[in-house]
Amino acid sequence: MINERIRRMFPGIDSAIDNPNVRKFSELAGRYLEIQTELGKALNSCQNDGFFPGPVDSLRFRLPITRPGETNEVTLLCEDEQLQMYIRPGCFDDGRLGEVFINVEHQGTFTSGMIDAFSIVLSLALQYGVPLHRIVDKLENTRFGKIGVLGSSPIKRPTSVMDYIAKYLKLKYIKSEGDTNVGPDSSDSGTAGSPETV
Repeated sequence: MINERIRRMFPGIDSAIDNPNVRKFSELAGRYLEIQTELGKALNSCQNDGFFPGPVDSLRFRLPITRPGETNEVTLLCEDEQLQMYIRPGCFDDGRLGEVFINVEHQGTFTSGMIDAFSIVLSLALQYGVPLHRIVDKLENTRFGKIGVLGSSPIKRPTSVMDYIAKYLKLKYIKSEGDTNVGPDSSDSGTAGSPETV
């Protein structure tokens, strides 16, 4: 039997339930939703008994306190103005990407504030389990404004700042088609514009 929430999320699933893949998906998704509900109830019971006071980030995977990092420095030409940008990824112990700090020069500007906010949301998404390839798929090839890369960079022709970030993360952390977030690339040459260990 199809879970009612699954019906609402996937209209028309009843008509395809004879397909074995659709049937399996429906069963697994229904079980997932039931477990999610049970988990919420169990958490509420624990909080009612005095455990876990306050909000609990039960599904957020936090990074280790000390972790290695690298910095990718790039100068972009955006609408005829230079933008110095620093991308600083941080990884879980197993090498999966877990955070991305992005800083630009001219702190306090609108551009700087938007980039800071974007990097916070991106990092939280990774820590809550959003696959990196999904994020990259949404950001890659986004177009707004004129953009170019000054100097040496592994990304030659970005279509926007977000496209540059997506392509950089794809280059470093997505090894092949369909293979997601499997650890940092170890092929750094240390040349200008390539990521450098700090």
